[in-house]
Amino acid sequence: MWKAQIYVIEISKIKVFFRIYQRDQLSSVLSKTKTKKPKKFDQNEDELSSLKNIAHLISQVKENNKKLEPLLPEKDIHDQDKLTVVLEMDEVLLFVFYPDEYEGYLQSPLRDYDYLLEFKKYDTFLSVYKREYLDQFLAYLKENTEAVLFCAGEKEYVDFVMDQIDPDKSVFKHRIYQEACSRIVYAEEDVYDFVKDLNRLGRDLSRTVLIDAKPFVFWPNPDNGLPIIEFGADKVEKDFELLNMIDVLEDLKKEKDVRVALNERYCIRQALEDSKML
Repeated sequence: MWKAQIYVIEISKIKVFFRIYQRDQLSSVLSKTKTKKPKKFDQNEDELSSLKNIAHLISQVKENNKKLEPLLPEKDIHDQDKLTVVLEMDEVLLFVFYPDEYEGYLQSPLRDYDYLLEFKKYDTFLSVYKREYLDQFLAYLKENTEAVLFCAGEKEYVDFVMDQIDPDKSVFKHRIYQEACSRIVYAEEDVYDFVKDLNRLGRDLSRTVLIDAKPFVFWPNPDNGLPIIEFGADKVEKDFELLNMIDVLEDLKKEKDVRVALNERYCIRQALEDSKML
């Protein structure tokens, strides 16, 4: 039994998310309403038919990426039977706040930070907030998966933060950065963002999972997407997301092809097709 009903609820609204994304430049976020059953998506056929088909954008990106070398070396012999779990750092594992030029720390989370780091290159300080149960989650990843960090952030920033969390790279043996992401730019539909093409990893996608809080990054490989609610460090209620991820990964590791199970439960491909993105 999957202990992740909330994710089905959340991702069932991805159709709305993508439609708004194209128009409002990410002004919308996924709803966090914890209702017991997913609400049926009320499709407005006229509105759907008015959306332009932008599937060619991702097709072009994936075609261009075929010419590139794999991002990862061959899988370690000790990890052969393990899932490859690919994760973003920001707003998935932790939240990083830096003072605004005008507002300073006025918008900082109300809770205490876990690390305060001086980022000398940019003459600022980074307040790092660990997500609840992060240590347990990292311990699970270390023992049970081939964990890969695939970030939209630049190398210097990601390494600076992650060296506090995973200094010896015992959890994430591989770190991949912004330069390996594919940038999608389509001004007519207000699309300006990075996606992560898992085909570039050189891994068996039937045993690869991508965990991210931004559904847009699932575009190249929708059947591998495992959505997680975005972490902002200022939530009052208890955050069990990372514990839920362990439960989901425990179920997925039994699957011959994780894409079948993920597609059945999260319907990301269908959402993208309805939004004319596939």
